[in-house]
Amino acid sequence: MIDGDGLVGRVATVAAGAAEVTLLTDATFAVDARDAATGVWGVAEPSAGGNANELVLGFPSGSDVSVGDSIVTAGTGPSVFPPDIPIGR
Repeated sequence: MIDGDGLVGRVATVAAGAAEVTLLTDATFAVDARDAATGVWGVAEPSAGGNANELVLGFPSGSDVSVGDSIVTAGTGPSVFPPDIPIGR
């Protein structure tokens, strides 16, 4: 599920006139991510500290990822999301 800013979550269940969405910040959510500037791949998932306003981006050690880089969905493998949906900075 996306809004005007990017990825929000995924639809978990659907009923007549309603849908339940698992938000990107939910402890059960993770998505393959890519640094749009460098192409480095990793995983975006909720912070282990439980802060609902933070995501952790796991990239390989030594990756060329900089503060302010745009992070987007990777869109490969078993991902249900197409590439290049904004996740954050």
